[in-house]
Amino acid sequence: MKRKILFITGIRSDFYIQRRLIKAVDKHPKLKMYLVVSGAHLKKDFGTTLNEIKKEKIKIYKKIDNLKVLKGKDTRIKALSIQLSELIKIVLKIKPHIIVSPFDREESLTTAIIGQYLNIPVAHLGAGDFTKYNTDGVVRHAVTKLSHLIFCSTKKSYQNVIKLREQKFRIYNVGSLSI
Repeated sequence: MKRKILFITGIRSDFYIQRRLIKAVDKHPKLKMYLVVSGAHLKKDFGTTLNEIKKEKIKIYKKIDNLKVLKGKDTRIKALSIQLSELIKIVLKIKPHIIVSPFDREESLTTAIIGQYLNIPVAHLGAGDFTKYNTDGVVRHAVTKLSHLIFCSTKKSYQNVIKLREQKFRIYNVGSLSI
């Protein structure tokens, strides 16, 4: 039986960082890759970067159009709510063995919450990185706390996660996926 790995991407930057990992999982004979595409990828206002994913010849399992409302202070939380609701249905259907939680945005928070509540291991990419000016840094640390496997890109990021009092056996300094 193949182990099922669920990935999600909501914006160009997180896709390109995850791209090689997604492709490696997809090619592995003992793994089954599921990719959910959401957010800015599906919006013309953001360049319809879904086409870039298609050019990579990566199979998309499902799309979640969570950016239905693009105005107002509550845009991101509404988008998160839609994404969470739709992603729960997907996870319950495919029953992944692990969920990859990317970095520090809505996608990372929804995947980590679902994994935690449904008892599915969550692998957090980009844990411990520093974001200075917006909510993403707070989200990143929350996702780290909700995750089972914690992957850092630098020694400094690793130390930041240690300061969060996470168990050392769950933290891995693997370097940047974008290099």
